[in-house]
Amino acid sequence: MRGIVLVSVFALAAAAAAEEEKEAKAGLTPEERQLRMLTATGGLLTAPAEGGALLVLDMTGGRAGATVAETAALLGSVLKVSTASEARKPPRGGDPSAEIRAALGAKGVAAVVAVVADKGRPALLVAPEDRWAAVNAAKILDAGGGAPEVRLRKEIWRAAGFMMGAGSTGAPQCPFRPVLVPADLDAFTGFQLAPATLAAVSAYAKAAGIAQPRQTTSRKACERGGAPAPTNDFQRAIWDELKGNK
Repeated sequence: MRGIVLVSVFALAAAAAAEEEKEAKAGLTPEERQLRMLTATGGLLTAPAEGGALLVLDMTGGRAGATVAETAALLGSVLKVSTASEARKPPRGGDPSAEIRAALGAKGVAAVVAVVADKGRPALLVAPEDRWAAVNAAKILDAGGGAPEVRLRKEIWRAAGFMMGAGSTGAPQCPFRPVLVPADLDAFTGFQLAPATLAAVSAYAKAAGIAQPRQTTSRKACERGGAPAPTNDFQRAIWDELKGNK
């Protein structure tokens, strides 16, 4: 199945590249190409998905700033899953277990990554079967050197990824690599995932009940019968065409 998916992705990319080359030879400007695309498809829509969110809890008492919320949004964008973030007071004794259990029992939550700041706890804990992971921000923020916020963002990524089935890779742009000290996080240059890694994450999300919103075109949504009411002239024209209201 993975081979079929990869072939389909490459085929779509090749078709898109061929179409772009054809339009360029026809002398179309980027604006004209966009107009043609909107006329043909109606633009992109995010299809609703069943399931809960991957909730990233900030229990650092403000030490992490906006890093946790920003990372939660980035996780959703790259991993193609529904994410949410929430700030809560630091757990008593530094142990977030009770808060994690409570969050997992809440409606609309499928998995949890908890971020705490307690010097006595491990830097990273992962419990895939129980659908949670925990990051100790204190081990990163108090280490000195580098850019602490960037390191913390990468460690939250690693927590979510390892929980969801990502394995260690050798790619410099991938954060799923061995780390012994916070400075090791500086070697990662990005957040791109290999196809096999993304496939593993997607499989875990499906099994754990994490919603996976998918983008589709307005035309495809109309053809399948699940399109929302049109919001612009391009979508209205497609709606009328397919509904026979011309």
